[in-house]
Amino acid sequence: MSAAQFDTFTVMFSALMATLIFGLGVSLLFRAIVPPMIARLFRVADAEKGYVEAARQGLVVRDRLRALQDELYQIESQKKRMVQDIQAVKKQIAAVESRPPDFIHEMGEPRVGQMKYIARVSVSVSSPLLRASSELYNPIWRHLNFAEIWASSPEEAANQLDLAYPDKLGYQKQFLDGQPTRSGDRGR
Repeated sequence: MSAAQFDTFTVMFSALMATLIFGLGVSLLFRAIVPPMIARLFRVADAEKGYVEAARQGLVVRDRLRALQDELYQIESQKKRMVQDIQAVKKQIAAVESRPPDFIHEMGEPRVGQMKYIARVSVSVSSPLLRASSELYNPIWRHLNFAEIWASSPEEAANQLDLAYPDKLGYQKQFLDGQPTRSGDRGR
């Protein structure tokens, strides 16, 4: 082997050895660096998956929260309407309670051919029916009283009314205007 060939061989061998050593160094470097990088990449990927899952669950929770808020708004609206209805009913009850009761005194029996006559019955201020010290005292006469009289004619109705509520006790009677109803028409 000549010196020139030896130099070429040596240079080539040295270059090959240097490449192998460099390759071995790079491979050891990759072996030390790449697995943690890959592991870190997988952790990042897992974290991204976790983030995506958390974001998806957050959207589900947000949608559920909106649905619950809508339901709460509806319940609040219903509650407000119910409170208004309760107040209206309380006002109606107070109006009914403050209104004096009506007393209806029925006279006669409804029969075919008879008519119902309605008269307002009250007592005069000087009547013994309104004096608490009188044995005839009756507190219903402080309220509105009506008499429903079933009779064949207005005269018969007036007679029945006069017999039941005599003038000498201070009763005052007045037939209401309008047509009397016939027997069988039990509406008031």
